[in-house]
Formats: sequence, C-alpha cells, structure tokens
Amino acid sequence: MSYNYITNPITGRPIRIGGDTYNRIVMESHDYIDGRLVRRQTAPPPQEQPVYLNTDIGRYVQHDTRTYHRLIESDYEVVEDYYLVHSEEEELIEQIINETLYNEENHDSRRLTFNEIQGIRAGIQADQDEYDDFVLQQDTTNRTPSGPSSRPRTLEDHAPRLAELNIELCKECLMPVNPSDLTDKLCKDCSE
Repeated sequence: MSYNYITNPITGRPIRIGGDTYNRIVMESHDYIDGRLVRRQTAPPPQEQPVYLNTDIGRYVQHDTRTYHRLIESDYEVVEDYYLVHSEEEELIEQIINETLYNEENHDSRRLTFNEIQGIRAGIQADQDEYDDFVLQQDTTNRTPSGPSSRPRTLEDHAPRLAELNIELCKECLMPVNPSDLTDKLCKDCSE
C-alpha cells in the first residue's frame, strides 16, 4: 500500500494525506485543492507560537514542538521567556543577562544574541582557566621537595588527626591503613 504525502504548509515537513496531522490541518484551517493545502479565507489567523533561543547551539526552538519537548525532558529550562538553557547553566545565563542588560538603558526591548552569549561565556571560561592554572601552580608549590611522588602538605596537616584515629596512609597509594599493617610505610598491596 502506497501512501501519498504532501507538504505541511505550517512546518514545511512532509505529512501523510489522511494522517492525523493532515486531518487536523484540514479541519482547522485548510482545504485540499489541486494536490496542495490552501488556507481558507474564513480560517482564523494562525496563532504565533513562542520561540526560544537555544543558548547551546544558537538556533531557535518553537514552543510545543518535538525539539522543544526533547530539550525540556533533557533538563533544559526557559529563562526570561526567551532563552532555552540547560539547568546547569541557568544561573550563569541569568547572571549574564542581568549584568549585561541592566547596564544598558533599554533593557526591556533588547535581547542578547547567541554571539554575545558565546563571547561572554568565552571570557568567563578564560577567567576560569586562569584561576585553574593559579590553583595548579599553588598545588605544585605546596608539595614537599622529597621527590616526584611527594604528598601535598594537606596530608601533613592532617597527620595529628590520623594519629588520633590510629590510622596511617600508605605513602604510595594513600589508602588509610592500620599502622601495624604497614611495611616500610607501604600497605600490603603496594609492598608486593
């Protein structure tokens, strides 16, 4: 059995003639004339669906579509009735929007573009990378000069508490072990 398909005048996608979508369109607003769907003059004007900017890829997503529902199920949320943001970045995007738009005079009529959001994200990421480099540098300077497998100072800071609990750490794998089970400050697994 072959099915005849026609282009949906609302979305531009192919739909099956006689299918659910086709029947809904014909009942609501269109007539099938000469092999295509033509909007009736008596049909009410089409309702505009809200459109949201997906801040991850920069594409617009129409409300109540498959893509919209898939993103919402994947933990995306709508921010400021315009931006579609993953829940992990919701606070970051709100902060970007508030700082950028409230510094400008016409914050009610202006929306950030995808490129502006990406630029601000890049700046934040550069700041984060700089901070990570600083922390890494501090971590390497806080190591004791006893060798390549030296322990961070934080372990030495916790030595009194470990002694209080009658626990020592294996100097190789740093696993907590009873001091009587250590051989040359190595646990059984590391000493073999």
